[in-house]
Amino acid sequence: MNPNLNRIQLIAMFCIVLLNALVSHEVSAQGSGNLINAQIDSLYNEAWAVSRTQPEKMLEILEDVKELHTKQDKAHKVGVLYYYQGIAHKNLSNFDESEKWFDTYIAFQKQRQDTFRISAGLMAKANLYSDQGKFAESTGAASETMSYAEAIGDTHLVIIASSKIGYMLTEAERYEEAMEYHYRSNLLARAIADLPQEEITYTNMGLTYEKQNQLDSAYVYYKKAYDMGESMNSDYNKVINRYNLATVLIKLKRYSEAKPLVSGCMSLADGINIPSLRVASRQLFGDILMVEGDYAQVVQMMDSLSGMLNHELGLKDEMEIIEMRAEAHRLNGDFESALNDYMVFKSLNDSLIGADSREKLNELEVRYETDRREQQIALLDLKDKASQDMISQKDRTILIGGIGLTLITVLAVVLFFLFRSYREQKEELSKALSAKELLLREIHHRVKNNLQIVSSLLSLQGRSLNDESALEAINAGKSRVRSMALIHQSLYQRENLTGVNVKEYVEKLTSELFRTYDVEEDRVQLTHQIEIQELDVDTLVPLGLIINELVTNSLKYAFPEDRSGKLIVALIHENSELLLKVIDDGVGFDKSAVRENAFGQKLVASLTKQLKGEMTVDSTAGTGTTVQLLVRRFS
Repeated sequence: MNPNLNRIQLIAMFCIVLLNALVSHEVSAQGSGNLINAQIDSLYNEAWAVSRTQPEKMLEILEDVKELHTKQDKAHKVGVLYYYQGIAHKNLSNFDESEKWFDTYIAFQKQRQDTFRISAGLMAKANLYSDQGKFAESTGAASETMSYAEAIGDTHLVIIASSKIGYMLTEAERYEEAMEYHYRSNLLARAIADLPQEEITYTNMGLTYEKQNQLDSAYVYYKKAYDMGESMNSDYNKVINRYNLATVLIKLKRYSEAKPLVSGCMSLADGINIPSLRVASRQLFGDILMVEGDYAQVVQMMDSLSGMLNHELGLKDEMEIIEMRAEAHRLNGDFESALNDYMVFKSLNDSLIGADSREKLNELEVRYETDRREQQIALLDLKDKASQDMISQKDRTILIGGIGLTLITVLAVVLFFLFRSYREQKEELSKALSAKELLLREIHHRVKNNLQIVSSLLSLQGRSLNDESALEAINAGKSRVRSMALIHQSLYQRENLTGVNVKEYVEKLTSELFRTYDVEEDRVQLTHQIEIQELDVDTLVPLGLIINELVTNSLKYAFPEDRSGKLIVALIHENSELLLKVIDDGVGFDKSAVRENAFGQKLVASLTKQLKGEMTVDSTAGTGTTVQLLVRRFS
């Protein structure tokens, strides 16, 4: 059994449920009007109820809707009829017919100029394409959906489309791009408090990490989705979340934690009576039983699902049940039953995908046939061993010598090719590393340029202002932007892309501030005491902004009326901790007179919290000011 395949089907099924909510909004919005309309509404509800389990019956119900439409001058909710035809044929794997009906639905909504439902139709096509493995077409339809959704400002639909694109990128193994879409969807969902969509984004993130075999990260995001789902009312969501979380726990070999989750998954799946969910949950429990070696119970569990095989389950679900039962028979030593099951599996698979896959199936059939004959092969091996014992010592010596020489030759050839492969891989890795470093330099360069553009825009804005307080705020913003730009400038100019030379950075930053506030260095003597050689960007950005604020305050307020003095900026190691000191011998200040809601005050407090640091301020009027920031963890 392929657990990822089950999960793909379940997630796609959930997307269809959400899209139906969008389309069914049309049902309630148009109203009933008369008895025939009420009958049509009832038939639509009945059709949707059997859409997944009995798509043939869904088509029969839709034929009744068509019959009622002939009794009306203007067909009631004909758009829903087109959409539901597409869903029914999709669930029957009649993909060409399904696409035709979705195209009809989209064309109908374009005539009505209903952008919202055009988007819903495109999203349905995206799901249709993904079911067929057409990732490029699915991504294109989802991208077009997003364009429509952004045009009408429908954030909810933007989230659905973005999640779908991320999911397709995951299937295409473009994991970094996929995570960008998942993070975007997550931020939008949280911004509009859309809890169901936020839950889906965590599921998609977990799936992306699981595909990369980063199981610990996958567990974290599946657990977030699980915790959110347990607090909501959707049993369907709870089944999927428990299934995902249990699957990762099984891969992590944490079977005792997985088992109660799977049991809960089975119980809920039985309650909502969706056959595919019942099958998936029991197959997951079967995986645990396989590990525990309880093959007989696996067979019994698969047999318990056999009542649904003829009328409730799709062909793929039937095949997965039979495949797991065959594997359990094989591992239990019942090769005859395993082979019989797999012959049924082969027959079903031929009807699903045709003769193109028969060669692969024949290989698997040989596997079961071979297992059944293992005992006979073992007996032949014993006879062969007895015959070998009759060979004379001289012949054996010659044979062993020949084999040894052959092995040495083979080993030499293997080592030669391994060495050549290693050398080629090393060269490729070196090229990839060089390309990565070049890309990082380009990124830092562009970030620096963008920050300089922001600084220039602030300068232009400041020239048009007459209000002193507004101009002061603009200048403060410029200095903060400049402090960050200096970091990225240092990074792309250095050989080492992971750290910034702290001494060079602090000297440039303070010099910029002296020029910004037109303070002459012979009036205020600046001293640097920098003991730390390098810091990474995550530490230096908040630290640089804090230095910017503290030095700015000293230059603006500590030396009024051209008063002279001294200013010290120190960054030193103290007991394996980082200690920042900004000391001036200016006029000082009364701390009770400082506004607690001042932006600079709040910014420094926030950055200190980000660094997990402790700040102390020592100042009284006329005695100067000493500010110390102690950071215990830094890199």
